Amino acid sequence: MLKLFQNAPAFRFIIFLFIGFFFQKIISIPFDWIYPVITTIVLIAVILSILKKFSISVLLLLFAFGIFTSFRTYNLDFNYSGNFPPQIKGHFQGKVINKLKVKGKTSRYILEGDLILNDFQKIPKTRLHFTLINQQNLPLEFEEGNTIFAKIQYRIPNQATLPNEFDEKSYYRSIDIHYTAFER
Repeated sequence: MLKLFQNAPAFRFIIFLFIGFFFQKIISIPFDWIYPVITTIVLIAVILSILKKFSISVLLLLFAFGIFTSFRTYNLDFNYSGNFPPQIKGHFQGKVINKLKVKGKTSRYILEGDLILNDFQKIPKTRLHFTLINQQNLPLEFEEGNTIFAKIQYRIPNQATLPNEFDEKSYYRSIDIHYTAFER
């Protein structure tokens, strides 16, 4: 059985492709380094092919392609079942652009600033529809122009799936909002 796999070059190609794919998933090379790492691997593969080491260069190219594929499919890792996308925790630093509504325990605002993810990636110039759920012992209220730095839970707005259903994604896109967020 082992000889069967040793004589099959396609099996080796698939193995190196998967090794590159899972290498990125496990090690998670930072965003700033991903393209220099892939470029370095490709340059090494080109140099090896010039030196007539074709099998090693092809395996290195497959390894680099696996890393690239893993990086490009990063957003597919957020699988969810149900009607609502997952809520992701992060930090927000910005200002209150507009005060929408204050009613009872909840207040709604439009915020603009930088969204910092848990892996310290920064999404600059992000606009949020922010819902603040006040607690009885510590009521908060913001005015336009106030600076905010908060740990929040945010998500991408939902898209309508049924006819005559409210399309949250189109509504927020029309008022130039990227994410919805809340904090208690």
